[in-house]
Amino acid sequence: MPQDIIGPRILTPGGLLVIGGTPKIGKSHFLLSLLVHLVAGRSFLGMKPTRPLKIFYLQNEMEYDYIRERIQQLNKLPHLATENLVVTNKMNLTLNEEGIEKIKNMVEEKFDLVVIDSPYNYVNYGLQHAIEKLRSKINTMAGIIITNHTKKVSTSTLEKNPFQALVGANALRSFYTSGIVIFQPNKRTNILQVVYELRNGRSIPTKFINKINGCWKSANVIART
Repeated sequence: MPQDIIGPRILTPGGLLVIGGTPKIGKSHFLLSLLVHLVAGRSFLGMKPTRPLKIFYLQNEMEYDYIRERIQQLNKLPHLATENLVVTNKMNLTLNEEGIEKIKNMVEEKFDLVVIDSPYNYVNYGLQHAIEKLRSKINTMAGIIITNHTKKVSTSTLEKNPFQALVGANALRSFYTSGIVIFQPNKRTNILQVVYELRNGRSIPTKFINKINGCWKSANVIART
């Protein structure tokens, strides 16, 4: 069996991981922290690569100066490095024929992981077809991560069925290999809930996290309403 790109079975070769969450919840910050750990071959909140990964990060969420500042902060942490992380400037990411060709021309080397944060207007073009076409032009065994939003639903709905709350959930869940949804279960605290859905592995228990001094940490206790 091929080794996981991100273990345990969170992202397998040729797989698709969708990271979703409510708007402004901190998905891009969470994602960037994950990527910096992956390129260093380090575990992040229990998600661990089998080796240091080479990652291409296409994004339209943050200005490059902010990303550079954040990466510089993370580089101060022990054992972390970003030599194998390539990050684009803020750009529109439309996964149509022209957009895929543009991405292919930007990705000149072979990467283990391609990250798209977040694809613009992908529903109109058929995400599954676009993802497979992009993968075929870059590396057929590469893992792909995309970000997505959740619909405007109640916290109780998110807690009961978080993955069905993803925008385009029926289509996404028919072909992604794993999903992560992040939301805030209690508006009176800064603690976030992280839930996982895996197609190729055992279930992963829900985690609760918060950000302390710019770093994501596991939280042992969460206040309930």
